[in-house]
Amino acid sequence: MILNRDVVLSQGPYPGLRPFLSTEADIFFGREEQTDQLLKRLQTSHFLAIVGPSGCGKSSLVRAGMISALTAGFLPEAGARWRIAEMRPGDKPFERLANALTAPSALAAEIGDAPDAAAFVQATLQRGPLGLVELLREMPLPESVNLLLLVDQFEEIFRFSEDGTDAADAFIALLLATANQRQVYVVITMRSDYLSQCALFAGLAEAMNDSQFLTPRLTREQTAAAIDKPIRVFGGQVDPGLTNRLLNDMGPDANQLPLLQHCLMRMWLRVNGRLVANGHGAPPEKSPERDALMITMEDYRAVGMLDQALSTHADEVLNRLNSEQQRIAQIMFRRLTERSAAGHDTRHPARMADIAGVAGVDVKDLADVVEEFRKPDRSFITPPAGTQLNPETVLDITHESLITLWHTLDTWVNKESESAANYSRWKESAELHARHQADLLGQIDLARALEWQKDENPTIHWSLRYGTADEFQTVMTFLDESVKQRERLGQAEGQRQRNKLLLGYGISLLLLIFLVVTLIKWRDADKSLQVADQARKAAEDARQGAELEAEHNRRLHYDMNLNFSQREFDEQRLSSIPILLDEFLAPDLSSVRDFVWYYFWRLAHKEKGTLSGHTQEVYAVAFSPDASRVATGSRDGTIKLWDAKTHTVLISITGHDNSVTSIAYSPDGKMMASGSWDKTAKLWNTDTCTELATLAGHDGAVFSVAFSADGKTVATASKDKTVKLWNVADHKEIVTLTPDDDAINSVAFSPDGRFLATAGWAGKLKVWDAATHRLRTTLNSTEGFYSTAFSPDSKYIGGSSGNVVKIWDALTFNKKEEFEADDSVYQITFSRDGRVAAASSNKTAEVWEIGTHKPVTTFTGHSAAVISVNFAPDGKTLVTGSADMTAKLWDVGERKDPPELQGHSANITSVEFSPDGNIIATASEDMTVRIWDSASHNQLAVLSARSAVEALAFSPDGKQLATANDDNTVTVWDISTRSVLRTLIGHSLPVQTVRFSPNGELIATAGWDKSVRLWETATGKALATLTNGQAQELLSVAFSPDGEMLVSGGQEGTVNIWKVATHELLDTLAVHTDNILSIAFSPDGKLLATASYEKNVTLWDVATRKELKTFTSHSGPVYRVIFSPDGKTLVTGSHDKTVKLWDVASLQELATLRLPSEHLDSIAFSPDGRILAATNEKTVHFWRAATEAEVESQRR
Repeated sequence: MILNRDVVLSQGPYPGLRPFLSTEADIFFGREEQTDQLLKRLQTSHFLAIVGPSGCGKSSLVRAGMISALTAGFLPEAGARWRIAEMRPGDKPFERLANALTAPSALAAEIGDAPDAAAFVQATLQRGPLGLVELLREMPLPESVNLLLLVDQFEEIFRFSEDGTDAADAFIALLLATANQRQVYVVITMRSDYLSQCALFAGLAEAMNDSQFLTPRLTREQTAAAIDKPIRVFGGQVDPGLTNRLLNDMGPDANQLPLLQHCLMRMWLRVNGRLVANGHGAPPEKSPERDALMITMEDYRAVGMLDQALSTHADEVLNRLNSEQQRIAQIMFRRLTERSAAGHDTRHPARMADIAGVAGVDVKDLADVVEEFRKPDRSFITPPAGTQLNPETVLDITHESLITLWHTLDTWVNKESESAANYSRWKESAELHARHQADLLGQIDLARALEWQKDENPTIHWSLRYGTADEFQTVMTFLDESVKQRERLGQAEGQRQRNKLLLGYGISLLLLIFLVVTLIKWRDADKSLQVADQARKAAEDARQGAELEAEHNRRLHYDMNLNFSQREFDEQRLSSIPILLDEFLAPDLSSVRDFVWYYFWRLAHKEKGTLSGHTQEVYAVAFSPDASRVATGSRDGTIKLWDAKTHTVLISITGHDNSVTSIAYSPDGKMMASGSWDKTAKLWNTDTCTELATLAGHDGAVFSVAFSADGKTVATASKDKTVKLWNVADHKEIVTLTPDDDAINSVAFSPDGRFLATAGWAGKLKVWDAATHRLRTTLNSTEGFYSTAFSPDSKYIGGSSGNVVKIWDALTFNKKEEFEADDSVYQITFSRDGRVAAASSNKTAEVWEIGTHKPVTTFTGHSAAVISVNFAPDGKTLVTGSADMTAKLWDVGERKDPPELQGHSANITSVEFSPDGNIIATASEDMTVRIWDSASHNQLAVLSARSAVEALAFSPDGKQLATANDDNTVTVWDISTRSVLRTLIGHSLPVQTVRFSPNGELIATAGWDKSVRLWETATGKALATLTNGQAQELLSVAFSPDGEMLVSGGQEGTVNIWKVATHELLDTLAVHTDNILSIAFSPDGKLLATASYEKNVTLWDVATRKELKTFTSHSGPVYRVIFSPDGKTLVTGSHDKTVKLWDVASLQELATLRLPSEHLDSIAFSPDGRILAATNEKTVHFWRAATEAEVESQRR
């Protein structure tokens, strides 16, 4: 659709912060495609919800796009005659709607201009959901005229739900009922972060689902059109280089559009002002003046560029005001914003009289401030410039982007939110005191309240936003009484101190007399006192010794259990590990647990939860269609229903006389079928959990049950070699099939309703026409089939035979692929995303990806054979039933070990997590540094170096990354821009190590030139060279956590300890006889660990410089040593293909992690201590420990 842009209606090419108007279609570019889509939606629905994030251009799209197109006749079936009623719900949605309907652009012609017209309309609207319908019946529109009701900023209505009133429900019901009328269209715009709240109102969620339009983000080309084309309407242009810069600066963030328009408007006004100052009008297409009307990079820099333009401009306006006006401005903007209970900052329109009352000024004084913020070149406040202001005028912030992007306003909003929270707290205390349920404020609370009162100077007008005037007076009285109480207590305390002083004088005199009398006796008693004191000291020493002994024994017990856990894991006896770990689950033992404990917990508890309660094997598992429940059937003859989230049992159902072998839910979830060794199947009501029917007729155990896709038929497969189909409605048998001459173990309907599959011990998987019951094909296997299943999309049919899972195309019945398990596969299930899971007798459940043949994961944790398996409807959760009498829930998508990092073409020399844990950096001999997302492990960037990179380090604030290079330099990178900030030049040979000081102000480097160098981070200036005449090449440096010491180590096996402030050498430790490859301080700075080429690691007491322990279990050079963030674990990495973890408290080895090859150069912990990373040639491997939340959910 192309709108007529020949006539220039707009005052300028860019509207600034405010939305485009319906009269500005001539400058509205980039949204033509979306406008067409909106018109198509209106062809099929009279209710349209336009949704998107704040700042994505919803209001502009509706006005300059959709409304302009409607009035131009681009919705042919509706015509071109439209009445437009625009409103925002605000505090009074019915009043706002009545005013909108009585406006000249809406129904003024029908309603008339009587003084009470709006009141009459409001009363009519509030009669009920059909209020507007009744109004239109009484005052009908002309036949060819349509009414468009636009409710902008619809999210404002949700404030009513927070206040506990029903006005929101009534207003929404009115809109939905009105949208069913022939000549009425209802369009709402809403921020997408409020979508979840739509479900709170009857009918709204359904209406939204049917007619929601999610506002697309503009493409780069569309955004370029929005930049370049409007100014051409006015004879100007944007420098192409600036357009590209603006597009790059915007990035993918949709809420930058208002900011872009504001920035463009300021540049346009600057350029246009320059042209007018030179005495030119609009220039011809080719002329020198044309260049004067070009927006350039100089203009862009002058207005503050995109990231600061809005905030800088708003501050400029604020700073032009005098101090009193600045105070009024702060009060005004605090009154015009609101923080919801959910933490959303939104606009909150208010009357000028109310704001003036809060500020304690005349409306005229407030108007002077408003005028400064709504001038044409800024439009921060509505109504727009030129609209007359009066006490009843409703002020509003033009766009939410001002709230999010003006730093000063953000501070004010926080201050208002805190002030309101404080007032609420004092109000509650005052109300409780008035009911004699609480005391007056004590010293600390009173001090806080008085500080709040002094800072905020609250008034009755201010308090009306948060309550009543009486409540405010109660609070003020309460504070006054608290002050008076403090004064009374102070006076009483003064008298008490004076009395105490006099009493002290008297007691001192008596003591003097007593001491003279007892002096002689004291000498004789002195020896007795010494003996008693010695006895007390001995008892205290004994107590402390016993506590130390108990702690030592507890540590040994802990270490022993983790050593046993390592052995059990190595031998794949995972069921024993929980028993060993459970001994340290008590809350008072949380300080003992470390990374290793949580790591083994995760290895043994990969499940989301364990369903324990059956007394014998769990033969059957099934998810309800809504995934809220899990059903389990057991050899104990019971069916249990469980809450899928809390993993608690909801009910235990009895009725079968023998083992329950199979469970299936009907497609609508209202019924459940079960099969049993008692030769029957039963139907159950899932709401009441009562039996509906018993399907009796088989002569043997019923091994499998299944519902048809329409839920009208149940199939049962039996040991008696038959399959029976039953009518669900009357519970009568429809037909009996005899597929084989042996037991039928499994039966399944295809989800599309076309086929029925049966499989059994005869090694035949037969596919039947579900409607005619005729055999379509037979799929053979050399072994009997345990189970069969269809994929959710009906594309595949699968069967498990022996230890093989076979997959066929369900249309052609050609074999697609096979998956081989380690042992017999008892049951299979398909997920919606193309995966198949198998329950195996080797105590595991294995998951494969169809098509790629890739194994996804193997779930281990059951202590006996896994008999049954079922995916949740969304495919993200798997439930397994086992002979260990439990069922387990597994997270298919998130419980895998973090994937390896691969991408370097040569050995990786260093790996580090950023301080916030969001990214990972790796350095390599391939002359690159790679940046990875720590959550997804997706590569974010590749930084190219000029030589091999030996080491890297993040600055403490995570904004910079330093790399040590083989070309004798150190490079400092800006993480956000991925660009080089500076290069540190000074070393004469390759640099081997780099570290930031804890405060980030210094960088320490060392290398083959035998020197340690200190650099100023901010400037890159070389501050000092630390040599001490040493002859050793240096391989590692480390700052102490307090930043006061720096240690270095290298090829001679000694450690130098330097004082950072003075650069003096404090000490030299002869640590090893061979190269020191790595050094690390413990987080508390009390310990120092050194790793050596001589295959050992030494731990030192920093204060005494004494050796505490040498760890010698590695069989190869130890290249890295680090402490865990909590300081409980020491980790060492060696070229012997292992990473070892040690208990710092007991100095004992806890666990060994193994790598594929010898080449390890670096290890690192994530900041939260949950993930350990290690480099191995060109790959980074990861080990993840369980979180506290996971442990809590998996406890048995």
